[in-house]
Amino acid sequence: RFWLVTSDGILYESGEGENGTHVPFRMYDTGVGTQCEIEGLAYDPAADALLLACKTPRVRALRGMVAVFSWSISRRALVSRSGVRVRADSLARSAGVSTFHPSGIERDPTTGHWLLVAARERAVVEITADGDVVAGAALSRRGHRQPEGIAIASDRTLLIGDEGARRSGLQESACHS
Repeated sequence: RFWLVTSDGILYESGEGENGTHVPFRMYDTGVGTQCEIEGLAYDPAADALLLACKTPRVRALRGMVAVFSWSISRRALVSRSGVRVRADSLARSAGVSTFHPSGIERDPTTGHWLLVAARERAVVEITADGDVVAGAALSRRGHRQPEGIAIASDRTLLIGDEGARRSGLQESACHS
């Protein structure tokens, strides 16, 4: 299955199709779009859920927070209406930046921790599924103009994808444990 999410928290699900063909799809409103702008989607196989990273809060309760919501694939519903919340300033402090707005999320298959990358701040942080900050780091401006996506390869290489603008956008950073 393939999943896409809009900034308003609408999920699209489809199967794979032949090259050049149209495929049927289903839409689900996660309900998260009223609380925040979503930017980042990852699969959590342990929970059979999709992780939705909140970039910009739209409600007072999330101001100053970074929230990650978990959407159950089997139940087709949020696991918790409030999600996991972490103070943005604590994420920023761990990475040595002034604030933190996620642009991508990935689940580490070895630890189960979540990795969040922030394009605006050029930073990456690692948190537990309970929201405890594990580590953070700033990314070099030269190597990462606008880091929008994050993934972990099967050999544990950390991949950070940058928007290209007028140049090549993909950068790679190694991280082995």
